[in-house]
Amino acid sequence: MENKKNIAIVISTLRVGGGAERVASIVGNNLASSGHKVTFLIFDYEGDKFPIQTNYFLIDTGEIKNSFGALRALFKRAKKIKKFCQKNNVDHIISFMEEAGFASIISKIFFGNNIKIITSIRNNPEKKKFFSKKLIKYLYSKADKVVANSLGNEEILKRRFGLKNTITIYNLIDYEKIEEAKNEEMDEKYKKLFTGDKTFLNIGRFTEQKGQVYLISAFKKVVEAFGDAKLIIIGQGKERIELRSLINKLDLNKNVFLLEEQKNIFSFMAKSNFFVLSSLWEGMPNVLSEALAVGLPVISTDCDCGPREILAPKDMNKKLDYPFKGENGILISIKNEKDLFQAMVSMIKEGRKKLPKVFSEFKIENIIKQWEEIVL
Repeated sequence: MENKKNIAIVISTLRVGGGAERVASIVGNNLASSGHKVTFLIFDYEGDKFPIQTNYFLIDTGEIKNSFGALRALFKRAKKIKKFCQKNNVDHIISFMEEAGFASIISKIFFGNNIKIITSIRNNPEKKKFFSKKLIKYLYSKADKVVANSLGNEEILKRRFGLKNTITIYNLIDYEKIEEAKNEEMDEKYKKLFTGDKTFLNIGRFTEQKGQVYLISAFKKVVEAFGDAKLIIIGQGKERIELRSLINKLDLNKNVFLLEEQKNIFSFMAKSNFFVLSSLWEGMPNVLSEALAVGLPVISTDCDCGPREILAPKDMNKKLDYPFKGENGILISIKNEKDLFQAMVSMIKEGRKKLPKVFSEFKIENIIKQWEEIVL
């Protein structure tokens, strides 16, 4: 095959539910369909994984109990990556997320893995822990290319971390799959939640980053104004107990519902009336573009990075007054319950009047072409 590459995609896991995992699987599948040889190297197997059309190998380094164990595992993984690449004549690595990126670059620096390494940042690097930020600054400067998934992330990598080897490639959106998946039937136990015309949907891990504490608190005021309003939150994470406690405290058990992660989020989007993202920071939130593709009116915090690029791209360099109505949705300030309340009430009064929105720059064929260009 002329000018086709042997590519290893390195990622911690392919577990269903993560945005980076979904993007990695689609990028890998499409590169394989284009004639490149693609193999996934993953660090752990957690339940159902996104479907891949090629092989994957598990690089298991055992249980990690502390920081020293994490550092030891990093070098063990790097050594195994080098061994795999050498044995299988791999000439390119594409890594997703920091664990995979660090190990891949260490395989080159310390173990002589002399191949082209492309790594990617999927979330705001300024929000990483101290040691991770140090590793990003040092190790990522040694990569052949660092791919940011938003212009905001790339700007931070340049300004804060001094990187000069960056490029932005947006997260891809599978619009054909969304169109098909949104019409699939959901489990009967969930259908009763989607009655009425005032149902808001939030999708994201139950962590501080996603700001769901502020969303639930703001929703109390929405319920006081509209007693039949509902908020469905889909995800999993360490703050589930805290969120459940807040729901109980605010007497919102009949209005706010925490659901586990779902294989098909699009059927839930199709049954909802509105979508709201309350994050304190992001990389490039896929769910905003996906919600718009289903035809949902969207509210999002104007956090770093990504939401403004999607909802108000013509206002990237402006100082905004919140809530701000962009061309594709409403932007609000972070941690602001008053903004959330006002934006949600505004949407309830206007109703669901959105048509599906397709962004050409997020289409699979355009994104895969960009990935292919940096490996050729």
